Amino acid sequence: MEEKEREPKLLNVASDYDLRLFREAQAVASEKIEEDLKSLPHIKGTKYVEMGKFEMEVWYQSPYPEEYARAPKLYLCEFCLRYMKSRTILKRHLVNCVWRHPPGEEVYR
Repeated sequence: MEEKEREPKLLNVASDYDLRLFREAQAVASEKIEEDLKSLPHIKGTKYVEMGKFEMEVWYQSPYPEEYARAPKLYLCEFCLRYMKSRTILKRHLVNCVWRHPPGEEVYR
């Protein structure tokens, strides 16, 4: 299984004091988000979405077709945003995907 780095590499970028403050604020925010998520209704269906090297927990359900909505995890192509039910299908798709950047011409103005 490939290792996924959740925290950006901030060593030698910010002071130790700033890193400690950042991590404390992150912990407080994480606890708040966890409390908010517990108040959401328990849902059946997709719990996680994997896009590129990121795995995200689903907060709300999207209107996917029935066969995809029942999958516990969906895999999205980070370039064309196509969704698939397995990592194997995603790897096959990536070989043939003609996109090499997300759709759109402009990110920020």
